Amino acid sequence: MFKNLTYKKKTRYLLIGFAVFLLLSYQLSISNTFEARSECKTYEEQLKFIEDAPQKIAIIESQLAQIENRIGKNTVAQGDFQKLLLEKVSKYCQLNNLILREFPETNSFSRQEYLVETNVVVVEGPFIKLLKLVYELEQKSRIGKVVALQFSAKKDLKTNVLRLSATIYFQNINKQKL
Repeated sequence: MFKNLTYKKKTRYLLIGFAVFLLLSYQLSISNTFEARSECKTYEEQLKFIEDAPQKIAIIESQLAQIENRIGKNTVAQGDFQKLLLEKVSKYCQLNNLILREFPETNSFSRQEYLVETNVVVVEGPFIKLLKLVYELEQKSRIGKVVALQFSAKKDLKTNVLRLSATIYFQNINKQKL
C-alpha cells in the first residue's frame, strides 16, 4: 500500500501520524500528570495552612483576650460588681476629699447571649481629682469599661460657690449562661 506512494506523500502521512500519536499520548498520559501535579500543589498549600494553624489560633486567642480586656469583661456577678465599684469609689473619695453624690441601682439589659450592665456614679470635687478617679477606675482597677463621662458645674445659691460634679457611666458585658 505504501509502495506506490511518493516520498512526499509518505512524509505527509508520517507527519500526520506523528501528530495523531502526540495528541493521543497527551490525552492518555500527559494530561493526567498535569492534573495530578495541580492537585499536589493544592494539597501542599493546604498542608502549609494546617501547619500554621496553631500559631494563628494563638494570635486569635490573644486578640480575643485584648478585646475582652477592652470591654471590661470580668467574672464578677452583678451584685458583687456593684459592691466592688462602690467600695473602690468610696475609698478613693475618702482619701482625696471628694463627695459621692449618687450611686443608683444597676441598669441591665440582655441582647442575644450577652448581658450588659450599666452603673452610674456621680462624684463632686476638683477637676484634677475627678480625672484621677476616672483614670484609677478605668486603667488601674479595670473593674468595668468607662463608656461615658460628663462634667457639670452647678452654682450653690446658699454659698454662691461653683461646684463641679462628674457623672461616670460604667458598662460591664457578660456572657449569659444558658
